[in-house]
Amino acid sequence: MKTRHDGDCTIYSSLSNRMPEDGICTCGYGHQLKGEADRSEMYSEELKEKFREKVKNLEGDCESLEKENAEILKKLEDKFCVKEGD
Repeated sequence: MKTRHDGDCTIYSSLSNRMPEDGICTCGYGHQLKGEADRSEMYSEELKEKFREKVKNLEGDCESLEKENAEILKKLEDKFCVKEGD
């Protein structure tokens, strides 16, 4: 049973290397903990931060799209819906 990542585990690899496994545990330690429902050692902090940034950007994109869709819907309703009293 492992007690830490191996020294050459790719979880220690910088994302700037641009290899697909950079920042992801490949030595087995993270997978061992994952079996115990602990995923904290599967990804490096650098990779987790990159994930958080992507999620934040996607959330912002979703909010913008929701506002844009609401504006389009309002314009369509104003143009095509019969208003009371008409």
